[in-house]
Amino acid sequence: MAVTVRAMSEDGGIFCAAIENKDVVEYIKKIWKPSAAGLIALGRLAAGTSLVGSLLKNDGERLTVRFSGKGVGGNLMAVSDQYGNVKVRADNPSAVPEHPLSVAEFVGKDGEMSVIHDLGLARRGELPYTTSLPIFTGEIAQDFTQYFGISEQIPTVCSLGVLLDEDKDGELIVKAAGGFFLQCLPPVTQDHLNYVMTNIKKSGRVTEMLARGDSAEKIALAMLDGLNPSVLDTFPNGLRCDCDRNKVLDMLATLPKAELRKMAEQDNDKTEIKCDFCQKKYILKKDEINRLLIEIK
Repeated sequence: MAVTVRAMSEDGGIFCAAIENKDVVEYIKKIWKPSAAGLIALGRLAAGTSLVGSLLKNDGERLTVRFSGKGVGGNLMAVSDQYGNVKVRADNPSAVPEHPLSVAEFVGKDGEMSVIHDLGLARRGELPYTTSLPIFTGEIAQDFTQYFGISEQIPTVCSLGVLLDEDKDGELIVKAAGGFFLQCLPPVTQDHLNYVMTNIKKSGRVTEMLARGDSAEKIALAMLDGLNPSVLDTFPNGLRCDCDRNKVLDMLATLPKAELRKMAEQDNDKTEIKCDFCQKKYILKKDEINRLLIEIK
């Protein structure tokens, strides 16, 4: 379970959200068995997407963040609900870059970061809206910073990290994981910017703060030190996939009939479908696929 804390300076000029998501990264490790770079990348992406997703206001809203940078890890994607519950995936999570801990090489920089905001109003004809911009560094945190600065026009500093170690057998150990983002809200003053830079410098890296036992609340308040901050809210979130059998059938219904017929005509009586995010397996029988063929117009 992860914990997110949101805080604000007394004058309302600076907002900070911080997350501690070590448990989420450990679960990602269990599901995907990624390389070290893959685990760091997916952990950072999960934390960043969860923090931004927690800004959503309504039930049913979803935020999707996708990196298509042509790195060794292929495409990376994370989806968050309004509570910061997140699911993540990569095309090649176990890929090892030339420099084994390089997130930038795993993600790649030759492509786009896309942020898709789904208001959950498709039935009313309101489609999700997408913002795409070139990947800045492929380190993920800096790319979130760029997204807010360019797309949202909000001065933002984002810091995300996953601290790993190895046991005697070479097994990866997650020592700490989490992150924060700071936003200077209009009207931005030089005093606000000075406080932000001073607090970031004296606090050190976010993984160092987490490794020494700093909670998400302590990190959020440290980032607002000197501004008489107060905590707005604290809430749990985690790695959570919303797949189910009905959604699998809905997905199959979008396939061409010829492809469904091919599945139904297989020698074995069952077809296995695996969720791209949580790896859960769904076994569909021939009669289910044949029934789907009849229902599709």
